[in-house]
Amino acid sequence: MRSQNSFRTEWAKYWVHIPSVLTILFVLAMLSDSLRPHILPWMRENGPVELATFGLALIAGCLGFGAARRQAKLSGFHFNAFFLCLFASGILVVAMEEIAWGQSFLNYSTPDYFVQNNAQQEITLHNLYGMHGASDYLYLIFGLAGMFGLWGFRGEAWKGIAVRPYMLSILLAISLGSTFSVAQGLWQFGSVESGLGRKLAERCWSCG
Repeated sequence: MRSQNSFRTEWAKYWVHIPSVLTILFVLAMLSDSLRPHILPWMRENGPVELATFGLALIAGCLGFGAARRQAKLSGFHFNAFFLCLFASGILVVAMEEIAWGQSFLNYSTPDYFVQNNAQQEITLHNLYGMHGASDYLYLIFGLAGMFGLWGFRGEAWKGIAVRPYMLSILLAISLGSTFSVAQGLWQFGSVESGLGRKLAERCWSCG
């Protein structure tokens, strides 16, 4: 009888490809004039996609702090534990940015500074003028940095923060999707603009 670990390892060969498959399906659906109107409502402000992003990022951030704690217990609070704490903090910031730091749920008024300097007039940093719509560049950096970590931190000293091989599919989906979005924003090539276009970023549809 197979062990539970071997069963998980066998299934991991398949489910790790889900991000790439979903990305491909999303691109194809957004290029379809008949399917696109059914997809966009899911991507609206406080819609299912945004709330799912918040929930998953919140869980990931908490798990990151748990990993940092375990790493500190194993080898003391050195660079690996510090890096995990920093990374987890960044993920939690992403989670809170998705819900405008609670404003989406509590509906409190926006301070004057954000009214004057925020493209969506809400309490978010990534929508401040100068940063609004640039999230695709951050996604690209994140994806490329992850792939660098996949091949660049293989030594025993980096074991605690090394990127696992099964993350490759996820990192490729992030990198390729953000590369397309950046290129689309720079060159506005062809009729694709009317399909997928800048829908991967927040530049032209964020208030929809």
